[in-house]
Amino acid sequence: MSLRETSAPYRKNATLTSVAICLLLLASGLALCWSENRIAPIDQSFRLPASGTTLTEAAFERLALHLDEQQKQNSSWAYAALVGIIVVSVVKRVLPSPWMRWAYTLLGPASVLLLQAIRAGVFFEQRMTYLSIFATMSESQFTGAQAMLSAQFDCLSMALFVLILFVGSFIIAVISGRVAPATATQQMEDL
Repeated sequence: MSLRETSAPYRKNATLTSVAICLLLLASGLALCWSENRIAPIDQSFRLPASGTTLTEAAFERLALHLDEQQKQNSSWAYAALVGIIVVSVVKRVLPSPWMRWAYTLLGPASVLLLQAIRAGVFFEQRMTYLSIFATMSESQFTGAQAMLSAQFDCLSMALFVLILFVGSFIIAVISGRVAPATATQQMEDL
């Protein structure tokens, strides 16, 4: 066996690894650009002067409490999903179907979107803290706060969609017979 014959599998593996890394970076970069274009304009609008009618102090407190609960719930889901991605990434289980390994490239964009959802929650929290000093909120400030919550939810929703694609690839593998359900169950028990 010549040197060329023995090194061929290593070159093929290195090429596939390079393609996987490029795909991961491209997908993560696209997710970052999309989410940044969604969040940045809203963050900039917070710096504009307030306009429109102003809420009373009591109405502001009720609204702020409701919006804060919404933001905390979205952030909690984002943190939980991010922890799940970390767990899946750290646990090293090689599945018998090589094509399923490509599904792991979906974890990059999902992670980026989850981090952006958390970031939008932080921006929202900073703005609400600033507004609580005055205990009032104008119509434009409410619109900005609601838009930031909407951006946070959009990032979270997109991340969950990508994670569903990730999980779906494993379900397809079981349904198509590439991985036997017993093998998949056994692998989960081994974790």
